[in-house]
Amino acid sequence: MGAIHFSIDPLLAGLLASRLDLSVFIETGTFHGDSVAVVRQFFKEIHTCELSPELYAAAAQRFANDPAVGCHLASSSDWLPTIVPRYSGRPVMFWLDAHWCVAGHTKGEESQCPLLDELKALGPLHADSVIWIDDARYFTAPPPQPLQAKGWPTFQQVLERLQSLSKVHHMVLADDTILFYPPKVSSEVAEYLHIHGADWLAIAHNSRLIPELNQGLQAKEKALLEVHGARELAQKQTQELSRELTAKEKALLEAHGARELAQKQTQELSRELTAKDEKLRTAEKKSREIAQQTEIHLLSWKKQFSEKSKMVQVAMFITNPFVFLASRPLLRTIFDLRRQVELPQFLPGQEAINLRTESKAESPASSGSSNSIHQQLVAKEEVIQKLLLEKRAWMATGFLLWPLQRLMLHAIKRKKEITKIRLGELRQYAPKMYTFHVRTIPKLKPSIPTISVVTPSYNQGRFLPETIGSVLGQGYPLLQYVVQDGGSKDGSAELIQNYASSLHAWESAPDRGQAHAINLGFQKTSGEIMAWLNGDDLYTPNTLWKVAQFFQDNPQVDVVYGHRLIINEHGHQIGSWIMPEHNDEILSWADYVPQETLFWRRCAWEKAGGGLDESFYFAMDWDLLLRFRREGAKMVCLPAMLGCFRVHESQKTSQELGHRGKEEMEFLRQRVHGRIPSDAEVWRNIKTYLRKSIVSYWGWRVLHSLKRIVLGKEKQTIIT
Repeated sequence: MGAIHFSIDPLLAGLLASRLDLSVFIETGTFHGDSVAVVRQFFKEIHTCELSPELYAAAAQRFANDPAVGCHLASSSDWLPTIVPRYSGRPVMFWLDAHWCVAGHTKGEESQCPLLDELKALGPLHADSVIWIDDARYFTAPPPQPLQAKGWPTFQQVLERLQSLSKVHHMVLADDTILFYPPKVSSEVAEYLHIHGADWLAIAHNSRLIPELNQGLQAKEKALLEVHGARELAQKQTQELSRELTAKEKALLEAHGARELAQKQTQELSRELTAKDEKLRTAEKKSREIAQQTEIHLLSWKKQFSEKSKMVQVAMFITNPFVFLASRPLLRTIFDLRRQVELPQFLPGQEAINLRTESKAESPASSGSSNSIHQQLVAKEEVIQKLLLEKRAWMATGFLLWPLQRLMLHAIKRKKEITKIRLGELRQYAPKMYTFHVRTIPKLKPSIPTISVVTPSYNQGRFLPETIGSVLGQGYPLLQYVVQDGGSKDGSAELIQNYASSLHAWESAPDRGQAHAINLGFQKTSGEIMAWLNGDDLYTPNTLWKVAQFFQDNPQVDVVYGHRLIINEHGHQIGSWIMPEHNDEILSWADYVPQETLFWRRCAWEKAGGGLDESFYFAMDWDLLLRFRREGAKMVCLPAMLGCFRVHESQKTSQELGHRGKEEMEFLRQRVHGRIPSDAEVWRNIKTYLRKSIVSYWGWRVLHSLKRIVLGKEKQTIIT
């Protein structure tokens, strides 16, 4: 059914104004001025009267800046006889709505329905004039309380008064209005009401379901609020994780700087210790040489004194024995001279060694001097050992810092990986195996939607069985799956024939390209939800169930897409795109939406033109998304891994991106902006979105790791 209007219908008003060349609109019962605002675009001159001073003042202020609208404070019965004669020779649309309603400041208590007096003031009626009366339900039957029935004319009275104005005009009940119009527009009015009319019995029946629907909507609203809360919590945790990573990165950089400083100081100290060690070895060698020379000199002096003392004693005894005996103390002193020698001085850091041969009375004994040298050497040895111990400590410190150095180098290396932008990159790391952990199928409402999927293919025979299996393996009951092959030469038709009993339709015939093949496939379908999956891509398990559930739970959403897993020709994982929250503005600059995860409602498809633009060879999905946005489609990124994008040497994406793909992307940007923006301008407008994708990626990694731990799964397991 069409829209139901409880006031003037703007589409019908515009139709009558254009067909009858109406330029004047006269209204009784201004109220808030909504009727005037609705039809203002169709008429050059508008007059409206209101009995309530409060409502008149509000309407006059509302249209104060519009010279084509005239507001009048008067009773409609008194005002119409003064305004109608001005336009006696011109066709006019009369909108009669000066009836009392249950609202404040309406003055309806004084005159509930002056309709008969208003109709009397309109005569004689121009042949192309239109009379339009609101609130028809109050004339076809006595009005309900609190309205006063005696203040309202009957439908018979209204009909007789209209017929007195014109015998040729036609009358019809349109929604809640009475339309009295010229016969020349009978066919247009009939066709319009046939298309836009309302089934009141069905409306009355559906109104009884409103309380139940309200309860369901409240429950959904509560669930959405809970999901929104969980999402905000996850975003908060992601932000906290990002701050922690930034702090750790800063700490690692500081530790790296401290290690470099410590390493530099260690090297300088090692050089100093080496130099000191060399000096100490030289000093030790010289000390040994001094000790040896001192010992030689002592032995020489002992021998000389011994010989001289004997000669003195013999000479004195021979000369005078008595003098010899009296001189014994002196001789004892002379004998002590043979043990007295001034020891050479060892001055650290000096190259020369001074040997003094002159005896002094206060010089220490030779044995005491040797002990002094020994003590000095022991002290020097202690210094040497201390320095060697210090050197070994620094060397040990260097070995202890080596693990920290490795940790910092690893962190610096990981920094590049942490801040790496993965959107737009197809080969992110070396191939590795993966498996899917399939969780339980989502619960859907009894009336599940039909999903139409089209797979265009040309010479993709080696990947086609896996693609078809990923769709049919979903186990979705209301699936319309169409394979549209472009007349492949690699045996694709025979492969498709093996699945014919499970397909909604299939065909292998030449076409004008991928977009044409997709359009041909969708012409064979009627599902409420639509998507296409290229012949070398895959759906992840439960994708169709999750998409159907999301569309059921979110009727306001028209388009959804999700995360992408990137695989190579052997089916090994080589990357992933974890998408941030959807941003309509990014579509003006670039298309990062993974096509194999894209689903939309058929109503959005029809509003956007009902088909792909076949002039595009590469960017037909971006063009479709821009048309969705132009028609006001609500688009959402579903936080789930929905599809696998295969990268191989023969695929169109890899071969055409550098030349034809760039031309088509520049064409779409020129269509949006009216010019071709530079690469720098494009980057300025998408860099924030790409940086958000880094946070989304690591948030997904953390949550995915926690899920694997809870479920006890291996590292290569991907939880759908």
